[in-house]
Amino acid sequence: MNLYNKQIVNNSLFTVAQIIIVSLCTFFLYRYIIATLGLEKLGLWSLILSITSLGNIAQVGFTGSLVKFSAELSFEKNYKKINAVLNSSILTIGGIIMLLVLVIFFLANFFLGYFVESKWQSDGMYLLSFALVSLCINCEAR
Repeated sequence: MNLYNKQIVNNSLFTVAQIIIVSLCTFFLYRYIIATLGLEKLGLWSLILSITSLGNIAQVGFTGSLVKFSAELSFEKNYKKINAVLNSSILTIGGIIMLLVLVIFFLANFFLGYFVESKWQSDGMYLLSFALVSLCINCEAR
């Protein structure tokens, strides 16, 4: 087996392992959420996460293009330009995400009442704050 075929097999095995690990983590996460929040608030948690998942739109293809440009620049051994591209993209993505998080948070204050009962609004805003912090971390970690 040549090196290229070994790499394909390794990549495939790691992809399968990643799917299994993510599935197990999701299973235990939902079990923890139901035990912590209860079944009534699981729907609220799902609604909040659907709102924050819109934040992934803010990445606008930066991460995919970074891989392409970094690979090209690495082939050219232009490491200073790789550093500049990565630094500027991190700042740009960070700025866009922070702006989006602020917009989502302030709009949620006004519109969350239309989607959830008033008794769940404070819990919803509490969960939203954690979900937005998680969104920031997730977007910057990619």
